[in-house]
Amino acid sequence: MIDFKALANVFHYDPKKMNMLNEYNSNFIQSFQKDNGMRIIKLLEEAGKNNHDVIKKINTLIEKRKELEDETDKITHVQSEKISSLEEKNKKIKHQISELHEENMREKKKSEKLEQNKRDILESIRENLLKLNVELR
Repeated sequence: MIDFKALANVFHYDPKKMNMLNEYNSNFIQSFQKDNGMRIIKLLEEAGKNNHDVIKKINTLIEKRKELEDETDKITHVQSEKISSLEEKNKKIKHQISELHEENMREKKKSEKLEQNKRDILESIRENLLKLNVELR
């Protein structure tokens, strides 16, 4: 919709404006993203070629881009919340694992103590039986 040849004829004397035109002509999307189309609108207005359809299209593109950015921000926010929630759950699970490990260690120590007490009691019984001259098999 933009006649870059006609704009080049208008601005052929100005290297800076020609450079802008060449940027837009060679890679419109990238140039548009840099400045939201403001430079090309100014050039069109200055050249007296401000086609209302072109300006409407540019404004529509700007609005669509804003909508996409807003939607991306929302998605990023939701993802960030989900990540935070998962990190919190992960932290709680790690804490529970740690507590279970500690409890397991305590139970293991209790079991070892009970086993040692059992051996001590059995040994004590043997000694007492030997003192009574009772023979064990």
